[in-house]
Amino acid sequence: MKKVLSFSLVLALIISSFAFALTPAQEAGAELKKIGLINGDSAGNLNEDQDLTREQAVATLVRMMGKSKEAAAMPAKQEFDDVKADHWAAKDLAYAKKQGWTKGIDEKNFGVGQNVTLQQYATFMLRALGQDDDKVYAEAIKRATDAEILEDMSKDKAAAEIKRGDAFVMMLNTLLANVKDSDQSLAAKLGLANKMSMSKDSDSASASSVAKTVYPLTVTDGTDRQVTIDKAPTKVVCLYGSYADLWDGAEGKLAGVIKSKNLEGRFTEAKLIGTIGKPNVEAILALEPDLVILSSKVSKQKALTSILDSSNIPYYDARCESLEETDKLFKDFCAILDHNDVYQNKMIPMIADINKLKAQKKDFTYLLLFSSAKSIKTKDDNIAAEIIDNLGGKNITKDYKIADEESKQFSFEKILEANPDYIFIQTMGDVEKAKSRLEKDIYANAAWSSLTAVKEKRLYYLPKDLFMFKPNLKYADAYQYMLDILEGKISSEPESK
Repeated sequence: MKKVLSFSLVLALIISSFAFALTPAQEAGAELKKIGLINGDSAGNLNEDQDLTREQAVATLVRMMGKSKEAAAMPAKQEFDDVKADHWAAKDLAYAKKQGWTKGIDEKNFGVGQNVTLQQYATFMLRALGQDDDKVYAEAIKRATDAEILEDMSKDKAAAEIKRGDAFVMMLNTLLANVKDSDQSLAAKLGLANKMSMSKDSDSASASSVAKTVYPLTVTDGTDRQVTIDKAPTKVVCLYGSYADLWDGAEGKLAGVIKSKNLEGRFTEAKLIGTIGKPNVEAILALEPDLVILSSKVSKQKALTSILDSSNIPYYDARCESLEETDKLFKDFCAILDHNDVYQNKMIPMIADINKLKAQKKDFTYLLLFSSAKSIKTKDDNIAAEIIDNLGGKNITKDYKIADEESKQFSFEKILEANPDYIFIQTMGDVEKAKSRLEKDIYANAAWSSLTAVKEKRLYYLPKDLFMFKPNLKYADAYQYMLDILEGKISSEPESK
C-alpha cells in the first residue's frame, strides 16, 4: 500500500527555517491527532518512544472505532479478575470484551500493566477489520502483513513489545485497509476518510489520491455541532456573503442567497432570501433546501435554527475568522459536495504559498485602526491582525496595552509613546465618512504628525476585499499585499476601495 500524505499536513510538520525527515511513527501520530483519535500528553507530545500497555492499546482501539460513549455506559462489573472496577480503562475493556475485540491473556485475566506485543496489537487491528475467527491470533502476523497493517514497521517478531509510535503506524494502516469482504476502507466505514490527509493509492499512474465522499457524511460545524449530510445537496441556501463566496470557490451552486453588495452579479440563478440581518424565513422554507449555511452569531439567523430543526432541514453554523477556520470550512464544503479534488487543487497550493510568504517575515511594530463613520477603535484580534502578526508584526494594542481590552477605546498618549513603525487602517461602510471620522478624531491632533509612521509615510488604508471581508481563497493575495507594503512596493494611502 502506498500512502499519500497531503501537502497541508507536511507543511504543518515543517519548521519554517528548515525541514527534516519525519519517521513513519511521527507522520502517523500527526495524522491520528489531526483526526481526533489521539491527544498526546498535557503538552501535546505524542511520546512515540514510550511503552504501550495492553489496556492503553484497547482504549485506543475503542476510541478508533468511535465507541467511547458506548463504552462509558458499560457497567463497572468486570469479567477479568485482574481488572478492578475503578480501573481507568475498566469500561473500555468491558466493552471490547463484549465486542470480541479482546479475549484476555487467559480465561480469567486481561493482562493489566503488561506491555502489548506486536502479535497482540495486530490481532486487535485485524478484529477491527472484521477478522474475528478463531485463527486470527495464531495467524495475526501473516494476516497483518497481507493487509499491509505492518507496512513501515521496524518490528516483525510476534513477541516483540511495541512502542506507542508503532501502534500509531499500525492504527493508521488499519484505517486505510479494507474491511473484511468489502471494498470500503475502515476509515470510510467509520466516517473518518474525509478528515484524513492520507489515503490509499494504487500503483497505477491514473489512480487518484483524493478520497471520494462517502454518504451519509457527518461533519463538525464551527460551533462543534455534528451535521449529517445524507447525500450531496442540490438546494443549498446561504445566509452569509463570505460563506457564499467560499461555497462558490468549492464549485457549489446556491438555490437561495442573501442580498449583498459583495455578491452582486454572482449567483444570478439563486433566489434572494432577505439580508444577512433579516433573512426571509418564508422564502427560505419555500425553496425546500437540503442544506442551509448560516452564522448563529447573527441574532436573526440564530433564531432561524429552531425553525430549521423543527422542519428537519440540516444547517451548517459556520465560523471563518482565521486561516485555520477558513481551511476547515473550505474542506468541509468540498467534502459535502464531494469536491475533495477542489480542496486539493485550491487550498493546498494556497497554504503552501502563504508559508513561503511567512518565511519572509520582518521585524516591526504596528497600530491597526478600525474606523467607521461613527467610531474608531484599535484591533488586535481579526484576520488583518493575524496576517500582519504572521509576517513579524508586533501589535502595540496588545504589547503596549494602549487600549481597553473590552471596548478597544485607545489612549492617544500611549500611541505616541509606543510610536509604531506602521499604521494600518481598516474602514467599515462608507470609506470617505470613515476618513472624515479619522480627520476629526485623530488627524486634527497636532501630535499625530510627530509619529514616525506618519512622518515617513507608512500609513496605509487596507483594501476591503482582502482585509475587511474574509479573504477566503485570496488569503495568499492578502499576505502578498502586506509583504509588498513592508518591502516598500506599495505607496502610502492607496486609492480607497
